[in-house]
Amino acid sequence: MSYCRFGPDSDLYVVAMLDGYQCVACRMAEVEYDSWRGDTLEELTNHMLDHRDMGHKVPRDAIHRVAIEMTKSRNAANAEILTILIFKMALPTMVFNHYVQAGRMIRKLETEFGDVLNELADLDWPIEDDDY
Repeated sequence: MSYCRFGPDSDLYVVAMLDGYQCVACRMAEVEYDSWRGDTLEELTNHMLDHRDMGHKVPRDAIHRVAIEMTKSRNAANAEILTILIFKMALPTMVFNHYVQAGRMIRKLETEFGDVLNELADLDWPIEDDDY
């Protein structure tokens, strides 16, 4: 599966391999036309951000896809790693931060909805006319 391919909006060709991730014909490789290889999504994220910092074109969609996979992966279970990556991945459009905020809002709504259901379960229904 490729995260991005060479094109007008991308200077990278990044793919997932069976044993990790590869940046094909990486412009940052020490040997011309050599490829970069990484084992984890964290390494891939850092590599893509390094490309972006060097002025290479890195599609935001590719970074977003990696970020979404990281939130689903076992590697992202460590809250410290995820927090550091959130700061590293802050984009001008702050799209990634919107994902995080949306997740927090959904969790808050789930909690509030559960509380309301518990309160409703404690009420006596139906109300009898004699109670007034």
